[in-house]
Amino acid sequence: MKKNLFIILILVFATTSIANAQFQVFGAANSMENNTSIIGVNPFTMIYNGDNVSEHKYIASNFYVGLSLNSNIDARLKIGIFRDSYQTTNPDYSPMFGYAGIEVETRFINTGRRNYSGLEVSFTTGVHSWKSMAGFDGTLNITYRKNNKVYFYTGIDADVNYEVQVENGVTNNKAIGIHYWVPVGLQIKANRNTDFIIEADVPFQGVDNYAIGAGLNFYFRN
Repeated sequence: MKKNLFIILILVFATTSIANAQFQVFGAANSMENNTSIIGVNPFTMIYNGDNVSEHKYIASNFYVGLSLNSNIDARLKIGIFRDSYQTTNPDYSPMFGYAGIEVETRFINTGRRNYSGLEVSFTTGVHSWKSMAGFDGTLNITYRKNNKVYFYTGIDADVNYEVQVENGVTNNKAIGIHYWVPVGLQIKANRNTDFIIEADVPFQGVDNYAIGAGLNFYFRN
């Protein structure tokens, strides 16, 4: 019943396009156990690089609810909030941004026993929107498992964004952009029910942002 409700929720978000860009992979490629759900929190900061002439810097946090669909497929609903440090005299500008998102992760490589070192690889897909942007996410997660408690991960995180710019109520520009990041993260299983994660994301392109954050995942078993 819980799986059916979660799948229905995902379809609702997908068809209404109220989903958001990832802004952190937040986790290794290891999937959850069967009949397991998850709640997570991931505070982070997002800083644009040298092309950020307006000096935007965001303090943000993601909140996650997830569910294992089987031993190799997980689904997550992500809700977040941003605050922009940019100062402006424009009375119409709000520094606060909220978002919601969905993603489905499939693990397709897993070498060795879980208690020993090995390689785990997964692919995550999702849809997203943020401000005037909407589009799709794709993440290739490559994880080195030192043992069943310590995981190092990297890979490629890509967003394909469709942006609509509106001025004075008139739509005057539509553009498609592709953006890439390299995530570098560490996941530590403190115990059977809690993970600690720290991650930095490095952009490929000058128009994109650096992100660094940390957080906790809490697991619940049926």
